[in-house]
Amino acid sequence: VMYLDSNALTGTIPPDAFGTMGDTLEELSLYENALSGPLPPSVGKLDKLKELYLDHNRLTGPIPREWTTGVALRRMTQLFLMDNDLTGTLDSGIVGWEGLTKLGLNGNGFTGAIPHELGALRSLEYLSMENNRFSGALPSELGRLKKMEKFKVHLNDLTGTVPRDVCDLTTAGVGSLTMFSADCDEGDQDGQDPEIECECCTQCFESRPSPPPPNTHSRDRPVQGDLVEDEDREEMPGNLQN
Repeated sequence: VMYLDSNALTGTIPPDAFGTMGDTLEELSLYENALSGPLPPSVGKLDKLKELYLDHNRLTGPIPREWTTGVALRRMTQLFLMDNDLTGTLDSGIVGWEGLTKLGLNGNGFTGAIPHELGALRSLEYLSMENNRFSGALPSELGRLKKMEKFKVHLNDLTGTVPRDVCDLTTAGVGSLTMFSADCDEGDQDGQDPEIECECCTQCFESRPSPPPPNTHSRDRPVQGDLVEDEDREEMPGNLQN
């Protein structure tokens, strides 16, 4: 267990920082620091890792391929990367994260389609993808996530109609979805169409505003709904209460 969150740490994380901890480290918490640079590939070698919190930093670049190949991170249950400056697309190899219950990716610059492989993560209860640049339509395979309770995908560039299989998750006895947000609000401008047609969303947002100017970090962008609720991050022994 390694708890180094909220310590004003700066600089980059060495690529091989965790390469020798594969048989021991189960929880790694570095959230709410000022860490910069790319995500360390050596995290993919942490065979016993269950919880990883790197959110609320200044990390950049894509998710390393080492995290999504082979049996990497198969035991992980919680992955929080929100509120950084991460970019790139989501690799189809995320299908290997089969034990995930909570995945937080919001407040970054991810692009491309939402991969249909997410539908294979049957244990997911919390999926937060808002405030990125995901595009295309929502994949119908997300309708397989029967345990999902919160799904946030607003403030993206998604289009089309929410698949019936996804909407069915809001039906008692079929799914567990009680909070579902998307860009389905018509807004204040006459004739403006919503980016997504959604008959089952619990929260509808207007189409995303213009992108921020270059070099503006995500923590400086006033975006509604991109924070981690207390109940979404399980209490960790390293977070001492006064």
